[in-house]
Amino acid sequence: MQHLETTYFLNQAIWCVFMFFVMYITIKRKIIDKNIEIANNRKYILNDYIYMSNKLLLFSHDIENKSEKLNKIKIKNIKAQEKLLEKLTCKMRFSDIKIRNKKTISKELLKNSTKKDQNINKKINELKKTIKLYLAYKK
Repeated sequence: MQHLETTYFLNQAIWCVFMFFVMYITIKRKIIDKNIEIANNRKYILNDYIYMSNKLLLFSHDIENKSEKLNKIKIKNIKAQEKLLEKLTCKMRFSDIKIRNKKTISKELLKNSTKKDQNINKKINELKKTIKLYLAYKK
């Protein structure tokens, strides 16, 4: 059997080790370096994505804080508007009451004045009758 002969064993071992190192070096340079470069690129891209996501997160927190402040301002404005509206409605009610009172007073005055006018007209008519009777009596 040829593979059990020891005459060529040292030569075959040297060639085997040599071929192993040649294969190792080519694999290391071509495949492993490319894999390391790809891993570094991925790491760089992931770090960039993480940085961008943190930046967007801070931006979203900033927008959220601003929206909360705006909501507080809106609530204050709404409360102020409600108070103003309440004051205006109270004033309107008061003015309505004044207007109603003025209307009722004017109606009462008109009624009183018409009653007085009627009374005056009655007295005038009575006086006219008495004057006519007096004039008729004198002739």
